[in-house]
Amino acid sequence: PGNYILELTIVLEGKAWLDGDSKQIPIQVLSEPLPDLTTSWATSDTQLSYLDDHTRSFELLKDRLEKTGKSQYTLLEIGGNVHPMVNWFSGDIYNLDVDLYGLQIGTMLSRYWQKDVQFICADANNLPFADRTFDAIVLASTLHHFADVVGFLRSIARKLQPGGFIAALSEPVGHYYGASIPYELLRDLRTGVNEQTFTPFEYADIFRRAGLEAEVTIDASSLKAFLTPKW
Repeated sequence: PGNYILELTIVLEGKAWLDGDSKQIPIQVLSEPLPDLTTSWATSDTQLSYLDDHTRSFELLKDRLEKTGKSQYTLLEIGGNVHPMVNWFSGDIYNLDVDLYGLQIGTMLSRYWQKDVQFICADANNLPFADRTFDAIVLASTLHHFADVVGFLRSIARKLQPGGFIAALSEPVGHYYGASIPYELLRDLRTGVNEQTFTPFEYADIFRRAGLEAEVTIDASSLKAFLTPKW
């Protein structure tokens, strides 16, 4: 047991060690395994289509918001682009993304449909909102794109009102190996999109380190989590 540094180095077989691209990762070795935080999670082997999975995520979000007893909400969606999930709720509704052109199209559609959503182009790691602002922050297939997932969750949790929650919905579960890597994933990686996946145990550890209590449902390879700060 103890604290160590794990150094990862790229090797060009038979040619060279690419030490300039090496990474040092701090790790902690414990004398006992951590408790399994996934035992209370609801799981299903049903593999849903993209549309059906996002529809299920929306229904879970709708049900969770209705349980607050409110009819008007203060909501933020991060990464909703043209069609944010929060489009279908009323109140002070915001959709934040870095795709300016997508946000412009979303703004026009929102006005046409007479929705309440305000579209904002900003950095999700530096949100332009005061602490304790939102009833909920929604991440639909978004969380796994952030390089520092734990730090990101900690930072946005501060923007929640007391009793508020983060909804991390339709997040990929599990890892790909060798020939099983989907073409779409490789395509996105080659264009600079930060793509990463996590196992259920890794998600549990992420939520724990971020200081969040997790209520989780996993449908085959899709995670839906409602996260509330412990503080």
